[in-house]
Amino acid sequence: MWGDTRLERVSGALSATDDASLVAVCRYLRGIETGVVAAPDSLLGLLQRGRGQGYINALAAGRASAEAAIVECVTHDPRIAHQVESRDEYYGRCAFELDAVVRLHTGYPP
Repeated sequence: MWGDTRLERVSGALSATDDASLVAVCRYLRGIETGVVAAPDSLLGLLQRGRGQGYINALAAGRASAEAAIVECVTHDPRIAHQVESRDEYYGRCAFELDAVVRLHTGYPP
């Protein structure tokens, strides 16, 4: 065991798992690869990444476009590790500063 490389240990661990676990891991990784993130220099891309410049640009942009970008970030969260990348307060403060109207989506007309 002491002479094994890290790759050999990982390969051995994967081959020792049952098929259901391996399928679950593959589905998770496929979801990561297909996550859509906007261009890093766009308003949506900056907000998705939690960048301070995204906050500043959202306040300077038109209210409708900034509100739409925040709603997009909240409803289609592109983060992989939610415990590490916490953006609840970031999105909340930005929405508050924009005086964004938050509506509960119930699927019924207003």
